[in-house]
Amino acid sequence: MDETSAKIIFNAFQQVFNTREPISAVDFTLSQSGKRIEASAGLVLDDNNEPIGFRGLVRDVTEKRAAEEMLRRQNQYLATLHDVALTLMERLEIQDLLQSIVERAGQLLGTEHGYVFLLDREANELEMRIGTGAFETISGLRNKLGEGLSGKVWESGEPMQVANYAEWSGRRGGGLGEQLGASLALPLRHGTEIVGVLGLSYLGKEDTFSEEAVQSLNTFAELAALALDNAQLYSAMQSEIEERFRTQMALAANEANLTGLIENTRDSIWSVDLDFNIVIINTAAQDLFHRIYGRSLVQGDLVYS
Repeated sequence: MDETSAKIIFNAFQQVFNTREPISAVDFTLSQSGKRIEASAGLVLDDNNEPIGFRGLVRDVTEKRAAEEMLRRQNQYLATLHDVALTLMERLEIQDLLQSIVERAGQLLGTEHGYVFLLDREANELEMRIGTGAFETISGLRNKLGEGLSGKVWESGEPMQVANYAEWSGRRGGGLGEQLGASLALPLRHGTEIVGVLGLSYLGKEDTFSEEAVQSLNTFAELAALALDNAQLYSAMQSEIEERFRTQMALAANEANLTGLIENTRDSIWSVDLDFNIVIINTAAQDLFHRIYGRSLVQGDLVYS
């Protein structure tokens, strides 16, 4: 038993002796084995109500504490995930959303070094649309199918992690790759189609991705893909609205030009519908009808009335 644990136990027994009140739970760790121990203690009194010893219970609670810690982390993760989901769904501008995706993913796994590649269908390549930390300087990088970690995730359709990217045989050349340690990349899907890749890395060799971290980021990637799909639909809708507006403005401009041309010519221009109602008539035609029939016609009038 180490000095810290011994002090905890001594203070607990001292408290029981001084207050004569039992203590229900004292936690300490055995330094050699790493086991978590929970102890309870109370005074043993003689017939004269004088203390003659202690009695208590000692339990190995290593597994219990591990389960409690896992539950705490899961609850914290679910709360974070809920907050992340709300935040991502509020981002409708694609570039803002990608920035938020990388930052939030990095917060979950404790690293600032991340990226998102999106599929460029025309070029049939992945393009790094956002990079943070060490990846910020290579934003815009392109990978072909099977090239680099992101390209291999695109090719396989499955998450992939590398214990030490600097020593990985599949890495791309360049200075940045030599700095990266543990690296993790996951596909972003729209239905069954892969539309991008989310990746995170640690620098150096000390940090690693736990199985729990991989599972957490996998769930996060599903949320991120939904948010990305939502933002892309919004962007497409905005583009369609803008295109319709431009078309309407062009039609209005053409109509104004045509109206001006018709009105400013000296020729008489007029047209009627199948019921002989005036649809278009310019000033020259109105003057002509007035000279012939003694009255002016306007749009909507019946020609032979």
